[in-house]
Amino acid sequence: MRFFVALSGYPMGWAPDFCGRRDRPLRTCNRVRPPLLMGRLWLLSFLFGLPLASGLGATNTPIEFNRDIRPILSENCFLCHGHDKNRRKAKLRLDVREVAIERGAIVPGKPAESKLVDHIFAENPDDRMPPPDSRKVLTASQKALLKEWIAAGAAYEPHWAYIPAEAARGPWNEERGLGSQPD
Repeated sequence: MRFFVALSGYPMGWAPDFCGRRDRPLRTCNRVRPPLLMGRLWLLSFLFGLPLASGLGATNTPIEFNRDIRPILSENCFLCHGHDKNRRKAKLRLDVREVAIERGAIVPGKPAESKLVDHIFAENPDDRMPPPDSRKVLTASQKALLKEWIAAGAAYEPHWAYIPAEAARGPWNEERGLGSQPD
C-alpha cells in the first residue's frame, strides 16, 4: 500500500480520497479507489511508446496542398499575403498560384530560385518570413515541407469545400460486383 501511495505522488499514508476530502488518511475512506498506479503506468507507456509508434507508420505519401501546405500558409502567411487587399504586403498573394509564380515567390520545381524559400530560411531578421514582429515562427519540418512542395511542382488545389466528394469503394467481389453491400 505504501508503494502504491508513493507512486501516486502524495505523502505516505495520505492521498485525496473520492469521499470529497483531502485531509483524511487512506484507511478512513470507505469507497473503492481507482488504481492510480495503473493509470500512471498507462501514461508512461503511452508517452514513451508514442515516438516509437509514430515512426512505424511513416510512409512516403505525396504532399497535398489542402492537407499539408494550406494550413501552414494559412497560419503564417495569408494574413499579409492573402485575399484581403487592404492588408496585403508587397502585392503578393500566396493563395493564388498564378500571382505567386508571376511575382517569383514560387518557381515550381526549383526551390533554390523561389523567393519564398529564400525568405523562410533567411538568417537576417529583416528578410525572414514570417517577420519576427508577427510572433509566428515556422518549424524546421514546416520549412522542409514547403521546400519539398515547391520541388515537387507546387501544385495548388481548390479549397476542400469545393472539391466533390468521392464515393467510398469496397473490395472487389466477383459475384456481386465492385463494393457491393453484404447480405
